[in-house]
Amino acid sequence: MATYGYVRRQHPLPTNDQLKIVVDYDCQEIFIDSANYQQTEEFERLLSHLKPGDTVIIPSLQVFAASAADISNILKRLRQKEIQLISWSTQLHLNYYKRTAGLL
Repeated sequence: MATYGYVRRQHPLPTNDQLKIVVDYDCQEIFIDSANYQQTEEFERLLSHLKPGDTVIIPSLQVFAASAADISNILKRLRQKEIQLISWSTQLHLNYYKRTAGLL
């Protein structure tokens, strides 16, 4: 089971601050998308790497999308792939691999 980081340039935090957060989790690879929510090449590349039980570390749920509906759709995609998600700013840990969720 691998751990990956995902950040979006300059949103919601400066890129370097986001990188400091995800690096603390010993990620095998970190994917960085542009600040434009229409450009998700790195997120799609991340999804292609993920296997059940893998973990994605994000500094905030806002790196995924600007709207709650879009964030919800992304969370559904991660659940379908049985991926664990850790959101640092919300202290949220969604474990779709073992079907548990909670706060860190």
